[in-house]
Amino acid sequence: MRLLGNLLLGMIVILATLSVVPFQHGPCPALTEGTARAGMSVRLASIGDIIINEVMYDPFDSETEGEWVELHNPGTVDISVTNWTISDQEGNLDFIFPAMDFPAGGYVLIHVGVGQNDTEFVNKTAEFFMGRTTTLLSNTGDDVLLSDSLGATMNFISYGQWDGASVGAVPADFDYQHSNATASEGYSLARLGDDLRSSVPTPLYPNGNDSASGIIFTEVHYYAWGDNEFFTICNPLGYAMDISSWYMTDLEGVIAFPLGTVIMPGGTLTAAQNSTNYMLQRLASPDLEYFDYDMLIPDMVTLNAIPALANAGDEVLLRTNFGTVADAFIFGTSSYIGTGWDSGPVPAQSQGSIAKRRTYADTNVSGDWVYIRQYFIGQSDFGVSSFTSNFPLTLFASPDSSFEALSAELDNATQSIWLTVYEFTSYPLAQKLLSAIGRGVVVRVFLEGAPVGGITAMELYISRKIAEAGGSVRIMTNDPDNDIHSRYTYVHAKYAVIDSDTLVIMSENWGLSGVPLPDTSGNRGWGAVVKDATTASYFADVFAEDWEPERSDSVAFDQYHSLWSAGINTTYSSQSFEPMFPAVTVTSNSVFTPVLSPDTSLSSGTILGQLASASRRVLVQEFYIYKHWGDRSVGTVETTPNLYLEAVIDAARRGCQVKVLLDATFYNVMGDDPIDNDDTVAYINAVALAEGLDMEAKLVNLNEHGFEKIHNKGLIADDSVLISSINWNLNSVTRNRETGLIIRNSGAADYFAAIFDHDWIDDLTPPFAHFSIEDCYGTNVTVWLNSNTSSDNSGIVNHTWKLDGQVVCHDPYFSHIYTMPGQYLVELTVRDFWGNAASYARALNVTAEGPSEDDGTPTDNENIGEDSAFTAMIGVLLLVPIFIFAVLVLVSLKRRR
Repeated sequence: MRLLGNLLLGMIVILATLSVVPFQHGPCPALTEGTARAGMSVRLASIGDIIINEVMYDPFDSETEGEWVELHNPGTVDISVTNWTISDQEGNLDFIFPAMDFPAGGYVLIHVGVGQNDTEFVNKTAEFFMGRTTTLLSNTGDDVLLSDSLGATMNFISYGQWDGASVGAVPADFDYQHSNATASEGYSLARLGDDLRSSVPTPLYPNGNDSASGIIFTEVHYYAWGDNEFFTICNPLGYAMDISSWYMTDLEGVIAFPLGTVIMPGGTLTAAQNSTNYMLQRLASPDLEYFDYDMLIPDMVTLNAIPALANAGDEVLLRTNFGTVADAFIFGTSSYIGTGWDSGPVPAQSQGSIAKRRTYADTNVSGDWVYIRQYFIGQSDFGVSSFTSNFPLTLFASPDSSFEALSAELDNATQSIWLTVYEFTSYPLAQKLLSAIGRGVVVRVFLEGAPVGGITAMELYISRKIAEAGGSVRIMTNDPDNDIHSRYTYVHAKYAVIDSDTLVIMSENWGLSGVPLPDTSGNRGWGAVVKDATTASYFADVFAEDWEPERSDSVAFDQYHSLWSAGINTTYSSQSFEPMFPAVTVTSNSVFTPVLSPDTSLSSGTILGQLASASRRVLVQEFYIYKHWGDRSVGTVETTPNLYLEAVIDAARRGCQVKVLLDATFYNVMGDDPIDNDDTVAYINAVALAEGLDMEAKLVNLNEHGFEKIHNKGLIADDSVLISSINWNLNSVTRNRETGLIIRNSGAADYFAAIFDHDWIDDLTPPFAHFSIEDCYGTNVTVWLNSNTSSDNSGIVNHTWKLDGQVVCHDPYFSHIYTMPGQYLVELTVRDFWGNAASYARALNVTAEGPSEDDGTPTDNENIGEDSAFTAMIGVLLLVPIFIFAVLVLVSLKRRR
């Protein structure tokens, strides 16, 4: 009956309307068009022109105040909705629209509760309030009916459990199948095509299309220092993505992206639990925050609870507003396998680390995330860069020439000296800095706060002197009790930027063993002075990043520091040393590639790439190389390989000549350590023997060279050389702040190759060359000369005899018959296994008469006994065959008898 009454009423209204339209010849004017506000076209509605787009029936807060219905005009023209109604078919007229046009593409939100209507349609949206004080929509099931002013059904939905009461029959004038869709508390039912789906609410905003392809997690920080969990997502697609009301969940809490969140192509978004802590630890603001700490940072939308990720293991899912999984990150003890994840979990990480995706190629397995490096909050993220330069390049080595080369640069500084070094204990170098401060140079020194053994009293003394003189000293500090957490295990870098255009980079600390005074012993190390502003600028940026006073772990050393008064000026003594390698300057073009740990030290563009490109030679000189990077007891070269070392071996397999020289200090060759230098040497040589490779490893002979130790971290590959602070262990590569520089310059490579070749030698002691000689010899008599009075600590392997400059033999002895009297020059050169050589030359006199009578005076003051013995031996040797011949003759005569 209701439907029949509505139809009759509609016909009456139509007839009444037609009666006032003036008659016109030709086509009838279109009844569906007219003029509306601002000249927009408006047409009378057809069924479905205005749709019930979204319904919130079970809000978290008050049912009455939280319920709403969203309508949407998906068309291209405005629709008049004057006197239209919304109800739930229970007989009560719940809302009647005022005289209004519904704009094309617009949204209307009708709240069940009480409020002030907003009918301006700013941004094509408006809100209305039914003014009810009791709930309208049932949580178990209900329907919503949109009717026009004549009662005709314009749109209809139903949801939940069919009970014949709260869910009424489908209007007879509308084709609709009941939907059993439901939504959990706080979620809405939103239209997706012809279906209703549970969704994170999107009031007055498009519902989304449920396309989940492409957007991925790139960072998850779950085991934070304090209240600072965060995650980062990335859009690797070639177009922007609207991710409004997409949400992150740990399958317990839910936080959704606010309406209007768009992630651009190649862009990232970071949502942080605590934007204040995030700012302190990363010196940057997140894009979004979980809680409202900062009014300038948009808040995520919380549904039921905020996720709190378990440190031992949990699920992190990114879902569209309709709940489809876009990406997943599963870690630790979680057993989740499902949409977005097809493997076991990523191993749980240590506190302060950030789980970081390795690649944008999302294969939904732990391998997308597992990497040899752990990323810790606050660490820098510099990329690989290379710089071509034609400026001079000065090369030097410790202990030979490092002090002079470094002093020259410090003495010439006019503007600034920025120094980062692991240990600074050389007062002579400190005096150079104090002098620079006196000239007005800005001096900044950044130090490691907990070197092995602790900061020495001398370093504290130097630091105070610099600070009192007007310089600045900051110390990388780890103090968990005061909520200070160091970004790096150690600041182990050793470089200085001078006057913004000069880089000094070394393998050595600024101590009297790393940079010895002239003619004194110390460590073997390499260094370079790079007069290139671009390269220097790169390292200046690194320094500024590490120095940054706003970071909690960069602590000023001043009168308020607990160690301010702990310094003592101590003395240091060293043995004398004869330098062999002065500093040299190379003027040919160079290519410089900085290396940073942990940023780029495992990149294919730095050390691994340098080794991979080698085709002729690879020379490695290191303080130590661990045989593998795993646990000392259970790790193996197969399961936990040392990536650098295996790249060296691969170079040998390609045909390179490979030599590896390691330090021999006792703590690097301990018998109970299965992976230190002696074990690494054995491993390399075993591989070389098994595979027939031109590769050898050995320990340096420290005593022979007079080094305190090899402290170098150097590499030569063809025409490139690496000067660095990077030891070949996992911590140095992945956890420390380290610096290095790859120099592609044949002159530089050859300079350090010559030093390497010298250090490779186990024996530097030359042989003693000598032979005995008479005052004169007669003509036509065999002259015998013997080298048996020569000697060498490791044995002579080569003899060379020369007569008047011409090589005559390589035997230990020399014999010759002189037919003409005269004076002849005889020279003997002896060499040992390592190529050390010594020569001895004497004039040999030959006369027709032969030797004069012996007057009792030795003919060779240096070898009196040896000459007499030699003459007696020759006489015996000559008499023996005569004696044997006589015996044989007598025996023969006797037998005849």
